[in-house]
Amino acid sequence: MSKSDPGRALPAPAGQDLRRAWIGYGAALAVFAAGVALAAAAYPGGFDWQYTVMSRLASRRHNPDGSLWFSIGLAVSMLLLWPVMERIRPRAPGAGSATAAIALRAGLVFAALVGLERTVFVHLSGFVDKSHEALALLAFLSLYVGLLAVYVQRVASGEGGAVAVACGHESARAGGPGQPWPVCPAA
Repeated sequence: MSKSDPGRALPAPAGQDLRRAWIGYGAALAVFAAGVALAAAAYPGGFDWQYTVMSRLASRRHNPDGSLWFSIGLAVSMLLLWPVMERIRPRAPGAGSATAAIALRAGLVFAALVGLERTVFVHLSGFVDKSHEALALLAFLSLYVGLLAVYVQRVASGEGGAVAVACGHESARAGGPGQPWPVCPAA
């Protein structure tokens, strides 16, 4: 807790923040992969990756015994990405920071809801027309707007572009003469 405001916790050190982001990313990837693998193993007649769309793994109608694995894997993996979102969002005050933070959080929540709605409803769009598609569209749009806001703010502030976002380093900048592209600095 901060001495100036006893109700407010101090932010995590930058190294710990990056470590949490990598752990969250790895856990999200593992949970999603496990959900897909378990759903595919339970798919009636075997799942053919070449000819069957992946969304059938989440369908209760097409995959009654495995759809829950896929849906829960998707929902949990989106929530596990929260530390990644906290790491890449801009920290500087301003409209771009607020837009990025709100949009990235909304995107993760909407994506988690896409997974959760399949665990609760067989066909949500039967209750509310095109609701599944609307949730998915809101998830993609929110994540896109959030990442675009992060990128624009980092480029405008001189912190670097896409590589700085991908590297997680604020110090990734364009190189000097002969190296105009951004590079990840050595850790």
